[in-house]
Amino acid sequence: MAYAQDLKSCITNVVWRFESSPRHFMFVGINHVTVIVANKKDAADFYFYILGFERIDVGKSLWAKVGNQFIHINENSEFVNQESFSHFAVEVENLKSYLEELIKKGVEVFDLSSQLQKTDINANLDKTGRNYFIKDPSGNIIEFIDKSNSFFKQ
Repeated sequence: MAYAQDLKSCITNVVWRFESSPRHFMFVGINHVTVIVANKKDAADFYFYILGFERIDVGKSLWAKVGNQFIHINENSEFVNQESFSHFAVEVENLKSYLEELIKKGVEVFDLSSQLQKTDINANLDKTGRNYFIKDPSGNIIEFIDKSNSFFKQ
């Protein structure tokens, strides 16, 4: 919880600094993030068939559409994932059903301790606002957040 409070404080400070000076632009959202994977075929199978993201092929580039945002899946065969908390998060409506689907497909779903260490999944799947984590075949962390989670809601 201390991590979440520190993050909220950091975000508040950054927003305050931007709002204290006049600006002539507006951020409208994040268009996409890039995920580096060791093997594009393994990643495609995982992101599209296991997770159910929409596949978009643009030339030789591989993209996933998630809601109104995109993930650019970029291959680097020499990629070695370093253990870190680097991740992206996907908001899901009816998260419990999605979680149960992933578990049936053999995806390892886990929680993180307050020290950001992998722990077994919390047995309370009905907990409102819950979130959980998985790793793709290259070891990239993906967080799934229940739509009712109010952490970033205003």
